[in-house]
Amino acid sequence: MSMTRTVVLSLLTIGGAACTSLPLQNRASELSTKATVSAPRLGVFRSDAAPTFKLNVNFNPQDLSLINSAVELVTIVKQTDGPSVVWIAFSPFENNSVVWTEAYSWYAATAKPSVGAVITPNSKTQASPQMSYTFAGGVFDAGTPDPILPKGTYKVTNNESTTPSMTFGLAQAATVNGGASVTNPVNTELVPAQQAETAVPQETILVFLRSGATPGLVLSASSASSASGASKLVVESAPIYLTFTSSITELTIQYDAASAQFNQ
Repeated sequence: MSMTRTVVLSLLTIGGAACTSLPLQNRASELSTKATVSAPRLGVFRSDAAPTFKLNVNFNPQDLSLINSAVELVTIVKQTDGPSVVWIAFSPFENNSVVWTEAYSWYAATAKPSVGAVITPNSKTQASPQMSYTFAGGVFDAGTPDPILPKGTYKVTNNESTTPSMTFGLAQAATVNGGASVTNPVNTELVPAQQAETAVPQETILVFLRSGATPGLVLSASSASSASGASKLVVESAPIYLTFTSSITELTIQYDAASAQFNQ
């Protein structure tokens, strides 16, 4: 019998400045893995259309010089209930923009989602909500409509017979500073054979500076700088939490050296 693992990319609404200064280690409960057979929670935002979002990230010239000398990257992580993974990482200019559409792909990877690992998708397929996909023989099928799935829910079943488990998750494309569109993982889960993962993505992101960041890097639920097996020091600022909605499609943040974090 196939079992279902529900992974909710949960929504965190910004309530004020205090919320923007919480370090990653204080959000451990928000980033803990959840596996349940109950129906996944729905977020406050879901539209049949695929809206486009834009994040502007600005720096003062004097701050940027120090950041680049420390080889820190602007790092963006999507809020999840499972292991957090770096979605976007880039070396900044004074003024930067990140643009993405609310559209997702399923990916499968052989790398296990352990802290410090980099998840590189081995297979991908475009995904639609309320569709059930099956992975077998190293590829995804075309998917079939699943009316039982709640609106905005994505599902994949691992029927790969060559390994006891594989890593699955949703991936999302984005462009940075007008460059080429790149699709990277936004969440990651280890799914045993004959089990299924369901996910409900939401447009809440964490933005911070981090040295050594790379897309697909699995971060610790307690501290992004405590990667297993990492021997080098990781420099990291506190994150700011940002939520996009149907009425909030563009946000601008500015790095503040005095508080060592981004502010709106």
